Amino acid sequence: MWAGDVANGTFDATIHWSNQGPNPYFFFSNWLDSSTTAAIGKPAGGDVERFNDPAAQAALAQFASSGDSAVQAQALNKLQMILSTQAPVVPLMYGGAWSEYSTRNYTGWPSASNPYMVPVPNIPYIEYTVLQLKPAS
Repeated sequence: MWAGDVANGTFDATIHWSNQGPNPYFFFSNWLDSSTTAAIGKPAGGDVERFNDPAAQAALAQFASSGDSAVQAQALNKLQMILSTQAPVVPLMYGGAWSEYSTRNYTGWPSASNPYMVPVPNIPYIEYTVLQLKPAS
């Protein structure tokens, strides 16, 4: 019932988790990307609060279209301002994405030097991670 109400936008207020990712873009896109939402009563894949702002869409596109960290930082600054002044989303806490691994038998785990994936043992992350592993010997 709760999950359906959240997805369908039939709630007044809710506490819900956010996407995880290697940078803040993943949080902002889940909260602010109106291309992932749907009309109230229809299930949304993201933006469950049905927020729609052209400036947010432009900043999301700016981040996604550039590999330049300065350009991405500018986009994140815009998104932070939009989130803090306009969006009906209030982040309550940071959900850490921890992991522990051993290279004794397999190598190729996500790490600080190879951050290709969020290093958590959750779906869909674990499936992609397993496909990157190689036998250690």
